[in-house]
Amino acid sequence: MKVWIVFFALLIALISCSEKQNVYQIITNDEEIVYLNKNIPANPSLDVKLNELFEITQLDSNLQELGLNPKSFFGFTANEKFLFVITKDNKGLIYRYDNRGNFLSSFSKTGNGPGESSGYEKLIISKDILLAISTRDFKVNKFNLNGNFIAALNLDRFYESIIKLADDKFLGFSWNEKIVGENNYEVTMEIVLLDNNFKQTKLILSREIKHEGITAVTSKYYPYICNNNSEIFISWLSENDYDILVYDIFTGEYKFTIKNNFRSKYYSNSEMDWLSKFNNIDMQKLFGSKLKKKAINTICCDKNGNLWVLATKDREDSEKNVLKADIFYKGVFQNTVHVKEIEYHDFSAAFRIFKLVFENNRIYYHNFGKYDDEKGGVIKVFDYNWQ
Repeated sequence: MKVWIVFFALLIALISCSEKQNVYQIITNDEEIVYLNKNIPANPSLDVKLNELFEITQLDSNLQELGLNPKSFFGFTANEKFLFVITKDNKGLIYRYDNRGNFLSSFSKTGNGPGESSGYEKLIISKDILLAISTRDFKVNKFNLNGNFIAALNLDRFYESIIKLADDKFLGFSWNEKIVGENNYEVTMEIVLLDNNFKQTKLILSREIKHEGITAVTSKYYPYICNNNSEIFISWLSENDYDILVYDIFTGEYKFTIKNNFRSKYYSNSEMDWLSKFNNIDMQKLFGSKLKKKAINTICCDKNGNLWVLATKDREDSEKNVLKADIFYKGVFQNTVHVKEIEYHDFSAAFRIFKLVFENNRIYYHNFGKYDDEKGGVIKVFDYNWQ
């Protein structure tokens, strides 16, 4: 009897090991640990269900009665009580809503006085304090959640972006470009850990890129960054490599790399036409008929610690504008989910056009390119559950 128990235990272990090898492999060498995924779902039944809770509209009669007109929603953050929004037309003004989407108040303004700025690029809530980041002014204005100004902190360098890791820890991405010859430039990019005063505590990684002339460097070299409670995920723009570097959120030390099988893809004629209209330029004339897509368009992390990778996908016409996300957990590809409630297009600047924010167990979504005659720009708010 004991022999049979041991035999079945070994058989189950071998089957489990075989299934793991079919889905992914862990490859270790002197420089890195790689979770090499084979684009085979470890959990093929995994799916996500969205439920729309409410939407915030630009053409809100309550705001217009107050003489406010928040054109072009730009950035937002939320907690369990409030949602704060900034806009492109007046980045010095912050709009405050409750957790059901009702407008409450506005505060701050463009200027040089206390609690003012020339414009905010990012909003973060930390310890019931709203941090309004103005990289152009090299400062962070601190407000309580009622909109009252508390204090300002100075930034000692320019950061392209700042991300909250924990209440007392942040991550900054800096960008420095200099001329090194006629029509030649050198870009130094650094990703660093910051303390609660936004002072650098550790360099995580850096890259130096040399390039020529008029090419918009951010369309070729840019990191997508997100984090859960224990890890930082970084993916650099690439046409060929589906790679995500993983770092420890507490120490900033490298942990492993996530890779997934990827076959290079090209924009179709209809997609090139859409990009031409969106950019107001003839894309086929500029780039030709064979323009490669990026492997990854952006990454996000949700409340369960899942990594959402918005990778370039083969698409049927019926789903050409549907958000598709590869879901990873602990380095392993779980499944690709199709989120029909959210419009999305596969292109490298998508993260600048489609704002997708996971906060307060909700998904906040905004499409900068979509405008409704009655509503104007719209921020849609969903809760979501895994099935």
